[in-house]
Amino acid sequence: MKVVQAGYAAVPSPSLSEQQEALLAAQFRQVVVILDGDEAGQRAAEEIAGRLAQQEWLRTINLSSRTQPDQCSPEELQQLLAV
Repeated sequence: MKVVQAGYAAVPSPSLSEQQEALLAAQFRQVVVILDGDEAGQRAAEEIAGRLAQQEWLRTINLSSRTQPDQCSPEELQQLLAV
C-alpha cells in the first residue's frame, strides 16, 4: 500500500500471473521490482525480473534481509524508486 501512496503502481504479491505481466507490459514502459528482502522475496524478484526483462525496461531493488516494502516510509520509497 505504501508503494501506491508514494505514487507508483503495485502488484501486492510475490507472484505475477501472465495476465498481470501482460497488463504491466501494455501500460508501463518501465517496471521496478521491489519485494521483501528475505530469501523468498529475492527469489521471486529474480523470477519476475527474468520474465519481464524480455519486454520492459526493468530495475530490481534489493532490500535488506529483514525489510519489507511496506515497512518503508513514503520518502524512503521515493528515494529507492527514483531513477
